[in-house]
Amino acid sequence: MLGKSPIKQPDEVFNEHTYEKFLETQYPRYQQEKRAKELVKIQVEYGRRLPIYLTSRCPFCGEPKSEPIDTFSLNGFGWGLANYGAGWSADLGLPPKTPGKCRHLRIISYFLNLRGQVPVELFSDKQIKAGPEVPSIMRVPMAASDAIAVIHELPVGRYGEHPRQPRYSVYFVSYFTERSESFAEATKDWGVHYGSVEYDDVDYDLVSWAEGKRLLWLDNNHPELPLVSIADADFPYADIEGDHSPERIITCTGVSVPQPDIISRIMRFFQRGKK
Repeated sequence: MLGKSPIKQPDEVFNEHTYEKFLETQYPRYQQEKRAKELVKIQVEYGRRLPIYLTSRCPFCGEPKSEPIDTFSLNGFGWGLANYGAGWSADLGLPPKTPGKCRHLRIISYFLNLRGQVPVELFSDKQIKAGPEVPSIMRVPMAASDAIAVIHELPVGRYGEHPRQPRYSVYFVSYFTERSESFAEATKDWGVHYGSVEYDDVDYDLVSWAEGKRLLWLDNNHPELPLVSIADADFPYADIEGDHSPERIITCTGVSVPQPDIISRIMRFFQRGKK
């Protein structure tokens, strides 16, 4: 596994060899399988053996938030759909692992950054629907006066490369509010439904949020990944480069940007204007 994790790992966690052996046998089966029950079995086995990573800590109660994440490659089943604010493993039907059931966590967004590379190692029929490469702050939830975001980066390797090296990055931005009422008020006109958030109104100036102490991060220089602010250390996410396109389709031949759904965007604009 790539990246640091102070979390206890599953007994049968993948290594790069068992991971590739699993995908070699189960990926073709998954593509051909028609029975929902069998598809779920493959997903559960995959998720059960992934390494577990810490992605944030609550700035209010201190509870860590972790989940299984595939850092071995982009060919895994978890890399498929754009995230909708419920964490990386949500598409696998796996809930985030939050000891103590933190009541302050509202949204978990993530951003896949290819670091200027074409993932030629992707399976020929593999397609990843992703959002922007560069992490941003959503202004709507941050309108809550008590809202604080936490950012963290994990490296992702390339399928078939031994030993694994960090080739891509995935950035997590988690949103917390001390009071559920403040989050509800800030997002009341957002059109939010469970597990889904909109990314239209965003701010890429992460430094300003960090300087205002409303954007914190996990310290990758410490094995326990403590939560830190700009008062403790220099902000490490000031100059992230990449594509800002709100939608990207990633395949082994490159990245394409679909045409925006103009009608849906116009409707959302007018819905936001309604009081």
